[in-house]
Amino acid sequence: MAYGVEHTCDYCGNKFITKPRYVKYCSTPCKNPINRKGHIAWNKGIKLTEEQKAKQNREGLAKGWGWNKGLPNEKQREKWLTNNPNKDGKVNNARPKKQHTDKLKIYRGQVRYFTYRTIKEMKQNGEYVPKTGKYPEDFQLDHIIPIMQGFNLHILPQVLGSKNNLQFIKGKENRNKWHTDQPVEVLKEIIGDTDGLFGTGS
Repeated sequence: MAYGVEHTCDYCGNKFITKPRYVKYCSTPCKNPINRKGHIAWNKGIKLTEEQKAKQNREGLAKGWGWNKGLPNEKQREKWLTNNPNKDGKVNNARPKKQHTDKLKIYRGQVRYFTYRTIKEMKQNGEYVPKTGKYPEDFQLDHIIPIMQGFNLHILPQVLGSKNNLQFIKGKENRNKWHTDQPVEVLKEIIGDTDGLFGTGS
């Protein structure tokens, strides 16, 4: 079942919008009987009998009940400070970071960075920025020129993340325009003079 569609809960019958945690059920209690109201654990209030207690190593259990609470572990401390090359975090900092080789993934991250900067500037300037959500009737931030189209046309990411290319639309409208390329007229209207606004395609 796809996410983001309306479904009737298999337990209570309420209608809800599906999401990763709840595909067939509207909530955790409906999905898991253990979490439903009124459920009582099978062992609640049951105490061990004297026969069961006799089979336990009560002395051993008593030794483990908080004997080391608040006591420093000098042996472990010495081991950490003397035999650990990463005690100051130097090894982790020097470790080479994983390089991203997927050009589309890098491009998408750059577009999101410039988009975040634009939204932040709008809020600082007192411009209206609606609250966004993931449901069909919630507002969602939309790139008029989609990221995939911008990537294929080698449009610089700062152009896609600029205010001219951003709009707030309802979620259902946003889903309907996914993966839909904009015509040339819309591209020219948003980008304007294209000189220098396109990358090299490398």
